[in-house]
Amino acid sequence: MMEEALKLILSELKEMKEGQSRLAAEQQGVKEQLKELKVGMKELKEGQSRLTVEQKGMKEELKELKEGQSRLAVEQKGMKEELKELKEGQHRLAAEQQGVKEQLKELKEGQSRLEVKMENIERKITGIPKTYENLEQFVARQQRVIEELSARSVEYGVEIKEIHRILKNQ
Repeated sequence: MMEEALKLILSELKEMKEGQSRLAAEQQGVKEQLKELKVGMKELKEGQSRLTVEQKGMKEELKELKEGQSRLAVEQKGMKEELKELKEGQHRLAAEQQGVKEQLKELKEGQSRLEVKMENIERKITGIPKTYENLEQFVARQQRVIEELSARSVEYGVEIKEIHRILKNQ
């Protein structure tokens, strides 16, 4: 009877050790995943920094384009006034009108390019916070799993030591 109890306790000990080994392996896997997530998070932050720098550059370009647009608007207004005052020759008037049309075309093209760039920047920026938040939530869940597995491992270790102590005393 005593031998059966010992065998039962030993088999339970063996099962607990195997369970502890599995938990340690799972914990190692989770740690590896956490490490990979941290690397991914670092890459995301670096990407976000690059996008921030890019956005700053785009804002400066936008400012320059807007200043250019203002200058062109002033020039256009001046040209219109000159056209009213200088009605002396149709040839000269046609040449000045052609210049104004070309400038307007360039301005519209520049404005269109700027709008496309701003849309691209906005699309890039709007995706970052969602990805970052999802990653933070995932890492937090993984951290909780690691902590739970660590606690179980400690509990199993204590139980095994207690069983050893009981066996030694018998």
